[in-house]
Amino acid sequence: MRVLGRGCGKKRGFALALVLVAAAVAAAMAAGLAAAATTSSRMGRELSWKAEALSLARSEMEAVFAQPLNGLSGTPSAEVPGWPGFYRAVGVEPLADGGTRVTVTVTYPAGEVVLYAERHPWPR
Repeated sequence: MRVLGRGCGKKRGFALALVLVAAAVAAAMAAGLAAAATTSSRMGRELSWKAEALSLARSEMEAVFAQPLNGLSGTPSAEVPGWPGFYRAVGVEPLADGGTRVTVTVTYPAGEVVLYAERHPWPR
């Protein structure tokens, strides 16, 4: 005759070990996903800042080239109105051929964007 309850203790212990291992694996996966989400969020924010800094630099470059360059001087680094943490500076230097080189630098919380452009006189 067979006793029905015999050996059940070992099976329960084995099932408990499986549950604990599965919980540990699930916790490790959740931690990995949380780290990936945090990194992705940070990188997205930095990419957004860089895109905005580039847009600000381009608009400043267009504004500089929209005015006559003779007598134009650069501007020191100053915070961009409406963009806390963004600073913009413009450098102007004359070139040997009578042209002008303009440098626009926009510094943002995670780095900086630098644009260079030159305007040369037409040959006469």
